[in-house]
Amino acid sequence: MIGELLASYGHHLSVLVMASCLPLAFATLPCLDAPPAIQRAVLSVLQAQIRQTKIDSATRLAELSLQKTAAYTRIGSKFYPVLSLPHEIVSAIFVACLPVHGRVRPSKKTAPWILTQVCSHWRAVALSTAELWASLDLELSRQRDLQTGNRVVVLKPGCERIWNLWLSRAGSRPLSLTLRQKERSRTLADQLLPYFLRDFKFAHQLQRLEADISPSQFRWLIPANASLKHLTHLAVGLDHTTAQTLPGRAAPLTSLVIREHLPNSLPYLLAPTLTRLEIGRNLALVDFYNILSLCPLLVHFRGMVRATPACDQIRYPSVVLQDMVSLQINTPYASRDQAGALDCVRALGILTLPNLRTLHINVAGRAAHDLLAAFLSRSACYNGPYWTKPL
Repeated sequence: MIGELLASYGHHLSVLVMASCLPLAFATLPCLDAPPAIQRAVLSVLQAQIRQTKIDSATRLAELSLQKTAAYTRIGSKFYPVLSLPHEIVSAIFVACLPVHGRVRPSKKTAPWILTQVCSHWRAVALSTAELWASLDLELSRQRDLQTGNRVVVLKPGCERIWNLWLSRAGSRPLSLTLRQKERSRTLADQLLPYFLRDFKFAHQLQRLEADISPSQFRWLIPANASLKHLTHLAVGLDHTTAQTLPGRAAPLTSLVIREHLPNSLPYLLAPTLTRLEIGRNLALVDFYNILSLCPLLVHFRGMVRATPACDQIRYPSVVLQDMVSLQINTPYASRDQAGALDCVRALGILTLPNLRTLHINVAGRAAHDLLAAFLSRSACYNGPYWTKPL
């Protein structure tokens, strides 16, 4: 009986013996009609191979761990001066890598994002430095809504995640926010903003706000009851209602760029704390005089000034601004002739600016040149250059 079994399954037994010496991939299982004894023997050999493989793997892993530890030790034995700097100094160096103008456009190729990809130490320092994440420059675009067919204002894909990430890392730091919009033509899309930009809950942290948005969108971004106690620089378009309430909410405002506004709203925006003022629409000569009277600390002014028939009936007293360093008065496009250029220079007739360093103005005709020469003589501001642009 035993002889017959060996004769019948001698091939399987030889394979079984070989399986204990060869890799598992070369072992051949017995056929389905092989006796249970042969099947159990094959299973026993396979289990033994598995146990041996686990032992060999554990041994190899232990060897690799020792080699890894040795490699770390060799690296740690070398001295890298940059990694020995105190946390505060590294943080200050990182902040110095930000753009001088204070507008940070998120990019993995520039600070602060790139600073988190160098090593774990730098990443920890960058993530714990709130000032690195306190400035954000995003671009608004427009796309067609699939449900309504109307064009709506949106942020580029991924910007919402960046928005939340930046603000969470900034903590309680004063914020700088810039929203750009290439398309300036006003449509129904300019009434709203993306939902997560509405009722900006971090308005009380804003220190700088520059936004290419309509006055209606500004009301969505900054609620009427929001405090702007840290705001020092603002560049937006404003309507009459916002202009009335803004000065009381933004007491420390020193820099104001008005991109669009209603003429009768201008007096509400002027404050004695302003040192920089830029206005994007035409100003009557009387409005220009009111600005100079209400903002005695102005250092920089830029705007378009035009004279009206009523201006000829008013005699303006001279205004002396000791702090003004830069003055740019443009001619409205509709009156770029000698008369329009004379309006620009007439604005200088009421000014004495002893510390002026930069003057941009349009000049045309003998009368305009005479007024300019009288202004320069009266101000005695010969220490710096000035530029005149002939029409």
